[in-house]
Amino acid sequence: VTIRKAVKKMASIDRMKKDGTFLTLSKKERLQVDRLRAKLEKNLGSISEMTRLPGALFIVDTMREHIAVKEAQKLNIPIFAMVDTNCDPRDVDYLIPSNDDASKSIDIIMTEVTNAVAEGLAERKAEKGDSEGKSDKKDKGAKKKAVADKPAPTPEKVDTKPAPVVDKVPNVEVNVEATKEAVANDTKAEADDLTKVEGIGPKAAEALVAAGIATYEDLSNGDAEKIKEILTEASSRMAHLDPTSWPKQAKMAAEGKWDELKEWQDNVKGGVE
Repeated sequence: VTIRKAVKKMASIDRMKKDGTFLTLSKKERLQVDRLRAKLEKNLGSISEMTRLPGALFIVDTMREHIAVKEAQKLNIPIFAMVDTNCDPRDVDYLIPSNDDASKSIDIIMTEVTNAVAEGLAERKAEKGDSEGKSDKKDKGAKKKAVADKPAPTPEKVDTKPAPVVDKVPNVEVNVEATKEAVANDTKAEADDLTKVEGIGPKAAEALVAAGIATYEDLSNGDAEKIKEILTEASSRMAHLDPTSWPKQAKMAAEGKWDELKEWQDNVKGGVE
């Protein structure tokens, strides 16, 4: 919540500079605002454009960044970290035994990590390009086939023969209930992004979907105690999560009240009222 407010403050300063309000301040006030903006940019500039929780967190020194570790655990964000002999490995999901004080050690590991991330992004981009290329080829093939199947122009002289007598077409019965059920099943198959509910991380969302709670409507009709049992059975690491407000948030999301949901999330801490 504190970080969200700081990011909002940074955005408000940027708006002040754009609309000219910044120039109406005194010289001393402008200097103070500039210093505050520089400080916020240094600490939060890399995450100011984030619209949702990160999928993972990489930490170099878990002892120094113990607050980040606690926040990640609270929000159920997977933690990758360099773990030294003075650190508790139980707090880290994916640990790398290493010296987190030596600059060379940090440089070697971070180089490998950044290279792996860059390689993964390149592969994802290539796969996306291949899929788009295949779809374009299919579209072109369909167009060519449509042109080939286009009937030849009709001749000027038309052979007018009496139309053959066709027997009465039998009535075709359509099972409306089965059709409705199939449509409903297809709709249910499209799961909502439950991580937009404050307090639900990727692992918690996966556990809920596995238990049959895949949409905002399902979650809004759920019971907090039952949801708690589902999370605890899925992993003991999620036993600390408090799902009391999740049905309330899911109801707002299901009704499309995103502005109201965002305002509510801004006024609470970690989705706990």
